Amino acid sequence: MSQLSALRRPPEAVLDHIGDGSDVVVGIGNGEPRAVLDAIEAHAGRYREVRLHQMLPLRRRPYIDGTVAGLRHVSWFLSPASRDAFHAGACDLVPNSFSEVPRLMRSLAPALVVATVSPPDRHGYFSLGCHAEYTASFIGELPFFVEVNPRMPRTFGENQLHVSQLLGWCEADTPMVELPPRAPLDIDHRIAARIAERIPDGATLQVGIGAVPNAVLAQLDGHRDLGVHTELLTEGVVDLVERGVVTGTRKRTHRNKIIATSALGTQRLFDFLAENERPGESRTLIKVPAALLVEICHLVEVAWIRVLEQLVADPASRRLEQLLARRVVAVDGPQ
Repeated sequence: MSQLSALRRPPEAVLDHIGDGSDVVVGIGNGEPRAVLDAIEAHAGRYREVRLHQMLPLRRRPYIDGTVAGLRHVSWFLSPASRDAFHAGACDLVPNSFSEVPRLMRSLAPALVVATVSPPDRHGYFSLGCHAEYTASFIGELPFFVEVNPRMPRTFGENQLHVSQLLGWCEADTPMVELPPRAPLDIDHRIAARIAERIPDGATLQVGIGAVPNAVLAQLDGHRDLGVHTELLTEGVVDLVERGVVTGTRKRTHRNKIIATSALGTQRLFDFLAENERPGESRTLIKVPAALLVEICHLVEVAWIRVLEQLVADPASRRLEQLLARRVVAVDGPQ
């Protein structure tokens, strides 16, 4: 029996690796293992004071809302799935700068990491797919129990996990959570125009999610040889790749490659990411950048502008402290 076959388990097998008082790291966004968390919730009565640490959950869950005894959600970045629970006192929030999250989580001595991955390749490597945030930082340091989702796109970079690094793996065909872009308002277009005119040909972009970043990307059709080295990859970048605007040929590091830490969007983006390492074209690596997010090339001066424009464009749904945490990372990256 191969090592891969020997480690295949039902989702409930994760329970054998969690004890009372454990801290468990959960994958971000679509990296959340739905069947594994279902099993943990269903058997929560066997535990006392287990804390599940996660950024940006995309699905609401009973334990996040504080209704599952023995489990406590610890948020490292709130989302619509956890924000109400936090304000109701049902879960906790750890204020942080994104670059410090792996170090801070290590201080908790977590028991294991649970995450969703793409199916393994013929060499026994799984990919964390759309994500390479804090979970990727623990590869080789902490044991993993993973959930293979055939819908998770295989990506390349520093998010590869070998079967030898697993406690076990299960399989669940779970639809990816899609986040369609919001249509920009007139003020979004006006702000975007002011930003786009400051971007020279050959610049390397760090672009986030939201109406204004999408509007900026839509106004870059006339540019040439742009590069991308970003925290978050969105569909606006796909448009620029397909139009030949983003080539990465002038980047000083990772030439001809798109570097990202995370990807959120619709199925079109997931299809673009899947197995995207074609020689001679812009290639996508979901990677943990050494200097955090922004390549020292042509630094586009949008970091603090984005704090202001997000507050103007969407003041009700955004929280200032989270915006500042993200923007500080962008400014601190190039040292």
